[in-house]
Amino acid sequence: GRKKAEIFFSDENNIQNTANYSRGYAPKGKTPEAQKLKIEMLSTISKREKLHFLLDKDSMNSDRLTDFMTRLISDSKKKVILIPDKLRVHHPKAVSAWVEERKEQIEFFFLPPYAPEYSPDELPNSDLKRNAGAMQSARTQLEDNVHSRLHFLTSSPDFILAFFMLLLLPMPLEFMN
Repeated sequence: GRKKAEIFFSDENNIQNTANYSRGYAPKGKTPEAQKLKIEMLSTISKREKLHFLLDKDSMNSDRLTDFMTRLISDSKKKVILIPDKLRVHHPKAVSAWVEERKEQIEFFFLPPYAPEYSPDELPNSDLKRNAGAMQSARTQLEDNVHSRLHFLTSSPDFILAFFMLLLLPMPLEFMN
């Protein structure tokens, strides 16, 4: 018989209060200063209307990734097929060994390099930056906005399905079920 699996697309992102705006107000002759606030995020999205995320103030590393994947496996009743991008953090020996030890529970299939158009997880990231990352004056305000938007998305299956519908993925439909 055919094994059932749940497919998750994965992406890393950071949400900043300053994004691309580096200008601000300052008195004439003084350089404007803006406090740059940044939140690192690892997320996965499934066509089964699931969105998982991990937020941190530090950059992603192999320990955070394996912790995230442990939680992803424990939440899924099926084998997890994880489709990440080619980020360096996915390739250390420690991550490969971790996945190999759990090959009955999780498997990796990497996206081609520089191919964000194939990942539906790029769309929630874009939504998050538009709706939560606009200029915030305090870290707590940025964190509150990010948490609020992510919780809205996790409880909105129609939004998650729409992210998949907006992409034309070159793969058979049965692969996505």
